[in-house]
Parts: sequence; C-alpha cells; structure tokens
Amino acid sequence: MTGLFKLALTLVILANTNNLDYTTDTQPIINVSTSEKVLFLTIDDGNDPDPRLIDFLLNSKIRGTAFINGNIIDKNIEWIKALSAADWDIAGHSYNHKALTTMSETELKIDTIYTSTAIFLATGQFNFFLRPPYGIYNSTTSAILAGQGYKIINFERQNSTADFIDSIKLETKWSRIDNFLEKAQGGEIILAHFGAKDSYQTVKYTVEQALAQGFRFEKISNYIKK
Repeated sequence: MTGLFKLALTLVILANTNNLDYTTDTQPIINVSTSEKVLFLTIDDGNDPDPRLIDFLLNSKIRGTAFINGNIIDKNIEWIKALSAADWDIAGHSYNHKALTTMSETELKIDTIYTSTAIFLATGQFNFFLRPPYGIYNSTTSAILAGQGYKIINFERQNSTADFIDSIKLETKWSRIDNFLEKAQGGEIILAHFGAKDSYQTVKYTVEQALAQGFRFEKISNYIKK
C-alpha cells in the first residue's frame, strides 16, 4: 500500500468504527466459557501456507479463526477470501509480525489500523479480535488495544499443535494432541500455523480426532461478542 493509499484507508476504518461498542476489558482471552463440546481452532501468520491445509480446511467445512499478518494479504488473497466465504473469522496478527511490545503507542495504533484495513479490503470483515505475534503482550499494549476496541485472543501453551517446533517428531506431536483432546472439556482455543513444517499433518489430525470424539469447531466471533 502506498502512503496516500494507507492514509485514505485509515480514514475509512476510523469512519466505520464510530459506532463500535469499545471494550474496557484488557485481559486476553485464552479460552471460551461454554458448556458445549466445541473447540476453537486458530491458525496464525499466513506466509507460504501448505496448499493441502487450505484445501482440507475448506473441504472439512469446519469454522475457525485465522490470525493473518496484514503484509501477506495481497499475495494470498484468494485463499483468504475463500476462508472468509467459508464462514471463518479473519483477524489481525499485526502487519508484519513485529512484537507489539516493541512499538510505541502511535506505531501500535497505526499497525492495527493498517492490518484491519487490509483484512477489510480482502474480505469485507471488520474484525476486532487480535493475536499478538509470539503471544507476547504487556499491560501497556493491552490497554492501548482495548482503547481501540480490540480483544486479545491468546492460548494456553498446552493447547498448541506444536506444528512450528521442528525439533519435535510428528508422532510426538500427534501424541501431544491426543493428550490435549483427552483432557478437553470444550471452550479450548487451539494454536496452529499456516506455513509451519507440520501444519497440514497436525491440523488434519487434530480436526479428525476431535470430530471423532464428538467435538465440533467454531469461529470465536460466534461465542465472543463486542
């Protein structure tokens, strides 16, 4: 996006947030309070996604939440639009995967607006969920984001598919997933990635095993509202 284009789009986003019910809750959400047997698959980044993963997500007809970096949207717009059309949340993961805690207040506000703008242009979604890169945040970034109306969606470490940890064998990752599902009650937020080494294998295994155990998958916006 050029500088003038970014400025124009920033004004569009700001004009469309005037009527939002801004939150004052600065605490990140790490699970969803529900009595239903439902899990929340969240997939991060978007760089170099495994095409098999995208096909699987679309063909399985589950819902989930994708946390996307704003700077990768243009070159990945087709599958991002396809996920949005398949009733997925498309939410922000910063513009270029820079840690939010390293940004000034102005930089953070601009970063979130640019990311939201890119998502809106691709999908038509105004989504005010956000996952910090690396899951890192502090009280300052939480307060700034809450002031803009964002809810931080994080995760518990044991609920990760470990798809991004190259030192762990695939079979061990499957065993970790089995242990997680054995303890799952419903409401857990699961972390995965689009372009990690074992993204396709671990997400496919997680979804298939969970469905076989009677769980279903939903997008976060169906359970957490502004």
